[in-house]
Amino acid sequence: MTVTSTSPASEIIDAFFEAIDLDSSGCIDEAEALVIAKIGFGQDEETAAKYWKEDLCSEDSNHDNKLSKEEYVAWWTKKSDGKKNDDGTFEKKYAESLISSLTKVQSVAEADALCTAFFDVMDIDGSGAIEENEAKTISKKGFGADEAAATANWKKMLTDMDTNEDGKISKEEYTAFWMSEAKDKLQSNGSFAAGYTTYLWDKLETLKAAE
Repeated sequence: MTVTSTSPASEIIDAFFEAIDLDSSGCIDEAEALVIAKIGFGQDEETAAKYWKEDLCSEDSNHDNKLSKEEYVAWWTKKSDGKKNDDGTFEKKYAESLISSLTKVQSVAEADALCTAFFDVMDIDGSGAIEENEAKTISKKGFGADEAAATANWKKMLTDMDTNEDGKISKEEYTAFWMSEAKDKLQSNGSFAAGYTTYLWDKLETLKAAE
């Protein structure tokens, strides 16, 4: 859903719900909320968990630890009290800040954003390419691999991704391989399918901790 700062408040709220409901289940669950809070807004694990339990879940009327669209809208209605214009739009500054936040939230589900995020974490020195020492560091620190396993993983990466055989992996090579491998999980809207997005962001957090 495409909205702007002048869209009706109800449409902006709907757009947020669709963006946060990563698996399109019709409900926002804790895992989705935490991913959005951490990746979309830079919150740490503790802050994200507290926000879910103490703020968002205040409208979980049936106590199933999920938010239906109706519950989410009820939460939003309270959150945005006094920030609407008579014509049903949000006040200008508030609306603009919401659209900025929405752009971040929507990017969380986009497949190309995920590929870029993984590449950027693995490209430790920011050179624009993944090199052997970087890949091995991630394998060892992120996944507990020993030297032999890390070396084997790097060789496989070169075989699978290094199409120009220069001994390193560019962002283009990495993304092309990634999208090919995950094509069965890619939806027509450019995002990954149910559950896969949440799984990938959890893996990304592991890689970040390894840097």
